[in-house]
Amino acid sequence: MNTILRIFVLSLLFTTIYNCTSDDGNDYFKYDHAFNTVGFMTNYIRMEEGSEITVEIKFNEPAETDGVITILGSDLKNLEIIGATVIDENALQLNFNKNTTILSFNINRADDNTITENIDPILTIKNITRPIYINSYHSLQLDISDDELSGLPKSYVTYNGNNLQHKVSYFYNISGRLAKVNYFYGNTNLHEHYKYDDQGKLVTILTNDDTEDISKTTFLWENGLIKNSTTEFMNPDSQSLNYKYTYNQNNQIIEKISSGNEPIEKNFYSYYSGDNIKSIDSYYGEELYFSTTFYTYTEKPNQFPEWDIIPTHRVQSQLPISLKTGYTGGWGPQEDVNYIYAYDDLGNLRSRRSNNGITYYYYY
Repeated sequence: MNTILRIFVLSLLFTTIYNCTSDDGNDYFKYDHAFNTVGFMTNYIRMEEGSEITVEIKFNEPAETDGVITILGSDLKNLEIIGATVIDENALQLNFNKNTTILSFNINRADDNTITENIDPILTIKNITRPIYINSYHSLQLDISDDELSGLPKSYVTYNGNNLQHKVSYFYNISGRLAKVNYFYGNTNLHEHYKYDDQGKLVTILTNDDTEDISKTTFLWENGLIKNSTTEFMNPDSQSLNYKYTYNQNNQIIEKISSGNEPIEKNFYSYYSGDNIKSIDSYYGEELYFSTTFYTYTEKPNQFPEWDIIPTHRVQSQLPISLKTGYTGGWGPQEDVNYIYAYDDLGNLRSRRSNNGITYYYYY
């Protein structure tokens, strides 16, 4: 796919003189007579990984002199720039001659079948040889997606009113398995990094925030199932967490019980016929303190793993419609939750409304 991005030089007529300043302190001007300005026609475009786009810079009339255009960019090190001089990983330049009417350069990202980081480079025109000037449309954001991952869950974002509650983003390895999950809650970012063995079995999850490592969880497999997990914290004052998993005849987890710490934490799970979880009951010692019951499900498939007991071990093949969840025995409140879903023309889930806000869903 070859997408043509056009940067147009606009001729504007003003009766008043304006003197404006860009965010880096460089001036761009608007005069009371016709003159050349440079700016992006759009501020956002999506490109597939492995595709190439051509950026064209057009002049509304032939350039009056030789000159240079400087464009700054974030994440340029992840891109192949063809037809422009790359100054460093954050800047590139294009030279033009007198009477030039059009400039162009190409942007390409090699196709490696996977995206492991957010790739959202922003290109910004920061300087151009005068008497050609930069107008206010001087930035362009690229959203680079991977065509091999087309259709897989990318992220979901929940708002309560205008307030962002949380965002969860998914990244995949070359085999299409989860490689990383980013969680944003309030002002906190957490990142889970997934490691697999040669057979594709999940063996460790490394958790960190933006500044330091937090924990490492190791999974022990037996007869094709995860039977034990151990979470060790980097803080030496924190005790490790150990869990044992028990399954029913359908290889569904029915018990998750801690060991080595007091009080013992016990979690019990029941299911409807099929792959949809029915209830979750959590105990501290012998006291039930939290319970969730799912009453009804849609017939639509559930692509987003919001209720996994173990990461990559799905417990809902369809979308829940109604449920009751919360604390019991005086530990705290319970609430009834009802979901209303909206889908696009292809049948993909796009939004979910409830009394707790609205969630938007995005795909590769």
